[in-house]
Order: sequence, then structure tokens, then C-alpha cells
Amino acid sequence: MPLLRRNHAAPPRKTRRDATPRDATTSTRLTGPTATTAPTEPTEPTTLTALTVRTELTVNIGPAVTTGSTTFTAPPALAAFTAVFATVLTAVFTAVPAYAECHCWRFVRPEGRPPDAVLTGITTPAARAAWAVGQKGGAPFALAWNGARWTETALPVPAGTTLEGVSAATARDAWAVGASGGTARLARWTDGRWTPASFAGTPRAVDARTPTDAWIAGSAGHRAALWRWDGSRWTPVPVDAPAGSELAAVSARSADDAWAAGHAGSRPLLLRWAGGRWSAVAGSAREGTLTVVAATGPGDAWTVGATPSGTPLVERWDGRAWTAVPAPVPHGRLHAVAPDGRGGVWVAGEDATGRPLLARRTGGAWDVSRPAVPDPSGDDPGDGAASVTSLALLPGTAKVTAAGSYGRPGDPLRHAITWTNTPRPR
Repeated sequence: MPLLRRNHAAPPRKTRRDATPRDATTSTRLTGPTATTAPTEPTEPTTLTALTVRTELTVNIGPAVTTGSTTFTAPPALAAFTAVFATVLTAVFTAVPAYAECHCWRFVRPEGRPPDAVLTGITTPAARAAWAVGQKGGAPFALAWNGARWTETALPVPAGTTLEGVSAATARDAWAVGASGGTARLARWTDGRWTPASFAGTPRAVDARTPTDAWIAGSAGHRAALWRWDGSRWTPVPVDAPAGSELAAVSARSADDAWAAGHAGSRPLLLRWAGGRWSAVAGSAREGTLTVVAATGPGDAWTVGATPSGTPLVERWDGRAWTAVPAPVPHGRLHAVAPDGRGGVWVAGEDATGRPLLARRTGGAWDVSRPAVPDPSGDDPGDGAASVTSLALLPGTAKVTAAGSYGRPGDPLRHAITWTNTPRPR
């Protein structure tokens, strides 16, 4: 099923505007069933000379982060008690790794702000080169990034094409894949424009590791299929998969290490490329559908999807086996996963209320961020229905770019949007 159909989330319940600043990014630390407010910045343990309780509110205003605080100091009579209490506090707080959640997610809208548009894929091979694809008014839609803005680009594919994936190995070479009427549609970016390419099969995802090494995942003859690019042609590669199976994602870490994910009937399907062949690897979930996979490091990979009941499904490969990982939210949908560039991982989608969801996992816990969307009046950040459908890490950095769509109250149309976790250029 095309990813586009999962973008139409129900509008969230309204929140009181006087409860939290409208442009504040909400952050929650999840280590299990209990959620607590995440620390805004790491702190060093110190020796207390007075019992002090400090409350802080961090507000994201453009590129700047301002922190307001209120301090309450205990009477001098408690000074003797504070020395003992300080020892306890130091032991407690140094036992928990301090982590500063990213409060700088900001939205970046495409030039011209095209209406009735959604984004389903994004790739960022360089700081001044990136691409995003999706649909606009039922037609294929592609954007190119030049380091300052997203600009629409022409695509050499029919109007009824549904684009589902895009991947670039370099700033000059990218692939976009989709289908229309059961016919595969491929486009390649070279010499500053998209050109059509031939392909036999039904592509769902593409991952270009280098200009001469790329994979496409999808199906052929009602069975999961994979093709490999060698720099001159796409060649089908034998796949160990049953009839009625389909692949929706592929991710290659090296020429000899790659993963593909999808489903076989009602069961998740995971395939690994190793030793020159694709082999099925058992996941921990008995039922469900996997929509995205990311090879994040040596002996490390992540996949997300949904169970038959619709709850989020997250699994991790530790080099030996796939194990289930508690999702950052108990309800909602996860559409994307990507490394964070620091040994952790990002997942994204929307929560049960239809608000956008970005969650980073480090140290065995999730930190949840709710990126802002444009409010109905203009460019001010606000709360609203949105879905994050794709994530991309800029190689060699911790910069992550997200793509998706948002909706305004009372507006039946969706609008294409991207987010970035880097400060606004000065």
C-alpha cells in the first residue's frame, strides 16, 4: 500500500495556548512506562551549601534557545541537612546519563509553498544537495535542495505515478522510484536534471550507496524481489522469499552488508545480504508489516512497522538476533528510521492524536520531540496535525532532515514540509 495513504491523520485535540509557549518544543524522556521531563542540558555534580529547587522552561525561538528559571532557597536552618542531601542528590543524578534533547527542530517549507502536496521520501548526500519526493495534487512531485531552499523540479514520469523512494550517493547522482498502473517508474538525477530509466518490476524503495552500487526493493510476480545497480544496469538478484511477499525497504551499509524489510502475508519479512546472497532472518515479531529498515553500523540495524492491531513495531539487530524494542509511544504510526550520527537512532511518524513525532534512542531510552508546524495565521510555529514520513542523515554529521506533510484546522488539503535539527542560518 502506498505510504501516501497513511498521511491523513486526524486533527489533534486543542491545547491551551496559555499553558505552554506556542513555539516551545515538547521533549519527554521515556525509559519504560514512566515519562519524565528531559533535562535541557548536562550538568556537573556539585556540593550544595543551601537547599535549592530550580524550575526551568526551555523555549525554542528560531535558532535561539532561551531559558527562564525560578529559584527557591531554603531557610538557613536547613543548611546542616543540605550537606547530607547533596550527597544523595549527587549519587542519584550522576547515575543517570545526562542528555540534552534537541530543542531546535524547525520547519522549512518548499519554495512557493505548493498546496495539496505530501512528501514520502528524502535523501541528503551533501550539505548543499538533497532531494525529496512525493505527490502534489495526484501527480508526482520532486524537490531539490541547494543549501538554502527547496525548489520543485520536473520529473520525466507519467502524471499518475506514485513516488515512494529517493536515494543519492553523491551530490550529483540520485535515484527516485515509483509506479503507475502496475508499471515501474524510475528517474535518475544527473547533470542537474531528472532523466527516465528503464526497469522491470514493482519498486518500493531504493538505497544508493555509491554511484556504482545501489539496491531497489519491491516485488515481481507477487513475490519479494531485489535488484542491484552496477553503474550501467539494474540486475535482479535471487531472493529467498515466499509467494505473496513484498519488500518495502532496503538499506546497505557496505557492498557485503545490507538489509531488506517487508512482509510475507501477515508475517514480517527480513532479508540480509551477506556472503553474496540474500537470506531470510527471523525477527522477533510473529505478525506485522515492516515498512522501513536502516543498517546503522557494524552488527547494528533497526526496523519499524506495525502489528496487525496497528500499534507501532520496533526491532533491533544486535549482530546476533532481532529483538523487540518498546516503541516511543504506545499508539500511533512509525514511518521512518535513521541513524543519528552519534551512535543512536531516530524514528519518526505521528502519534495517536495526529501530531508529528520524532524520537531519538540513546542509552536504552527514548527522547521524544514534537516538532512545530506553521500555525494557521502564517509562519509562526504552532501545534497541528502532521506526519513525518522520511528521515535522512547528512553523512559525517549529526544533522538529520525529516520530510512529511501537515494540515491546518479546517483545511482538507495536506501541505509538504521538511524539518531540520540544525539552527537557522544567520
